[in-house]
Amino acid sequence: MKDYILKRLLLVIPTLFGITLITFMVIQLAPGSPVESRMSLDQGIKSDQVTKEIVEQTKKLYGLDKPVHQRYFIWLRQIVTLDFGNSYRDHRPVIDKIAERLPITLILNVLSIFLVYLIAIPIGAWSAVKQWSFCGARHDFRSFPSLLDSELLDGRGAYLFLRRRGIF
Repeated sequence: MKDYILKRLLLVIPTLFGITLITFMVIQLAPGSPVESRMSLDQGIKSDQVTKEIVEQTKKLYGLDKPVHQRYFIWLRQIVTLDFGNSYRDHRPVIDKIAERLPITLILNVLSIFLVYLIAIPIGAWSAVKQWSFCGARHDFRSFPSLLDSELLDGRGAYLFLRRRGIF
């Protein structure tokens, strides 16, 4: 049992590495950058020299002048230490913005979980008691497709995506 737990704990390391790497790459590949947003704010400046200076300053400010692998490890260190930097939009610390919205998010999550259990447990108990009755069978018949909804929608979305690309 100890070997199994140790093996599972050791699998956490490559899993977290993969998740952070994919997340970082998605962030890096997303359209737009701090440089572009700053350039849109400074549209009144027409000189190419001043524009290049602003681009270089902004790249240096946000560390975009460094290679991708260095930016990844800097980003990873900041995530581990909860140093999310400042917002590009209003230059406030991101951790303050998260802390500002976290209580409402937690309240909504706790209420939704409570509501789900408040509805699901009585329906599940009723369905177990009336398992072989007509009402129980009808409930099972109606609830089963809801288990498949997300998979069906994912499949339908993938099919439409591939069809638009001419693959299907």
